[in-house]
Amino acid sequence: MMIGIDPKIKKKKPEGYFNLDEDLTQEWIEEHQAFLVQEMRQKIEKKFQKENEKLVADGQREMKATELEERLQAANELEEKYETENKTKKVKPEGKGATLEKMEESITKLDQRIETLLVQAEDKESNKEVALGTSKIVSLWIGYLSKALLTTTLELYRSSTHSCLLQEIWCSNRQIFLQDPT
Repeated sequence: MMIGIDPKIKKKKPEGYFNLDEDLTQEWIEEHQAFLVQEMRQKIEKKFQKENEKLVADGQREMKATELEERLQAANELEEKYETENKTKKVKPEGKGATLEKMEESITKLDQRIETLLVQAEDKESNKEVALGTSKIVSLWIGYLSKALLTTTLELYRSSTHSCLLQEIWCSNRQIFLQDPT
């Protein structure tokens, strides 16, 4: 769009400024455009169906199929626009009062959003590793505490003063004590 407004801008910007990102292929762009058109059609159809259901519920007549076709014209126009852009490899400037300054500002905002999303994705990935590490630490502590409890219980069991009481506890809970949590 910036080149559409001022073709000389290509020389003013650094080399590669207007090149597509390495991850973006023409095939992916066309698939994404088709997805956007299909999504727009689905939204229009759902809204049309809801409005018809509301009209029927209110005792009025449904809208005609021609109304839906008129609404779907917006999706058809979007599809045609994408096809033209793909053939000519040029994007027409859109919006009210499209200027280079506004477009550069939009690019800056998008870059910031991308950077924020990358940081959030990185944080989320690192949190997964921390969570796994924490669960391993907890499980090791449980194993350590179980063995310490077993050792302490055995020592108390061997002492004559607590042997009767501990013998009851030991017999009723020996399966718990003998389990290896690791």
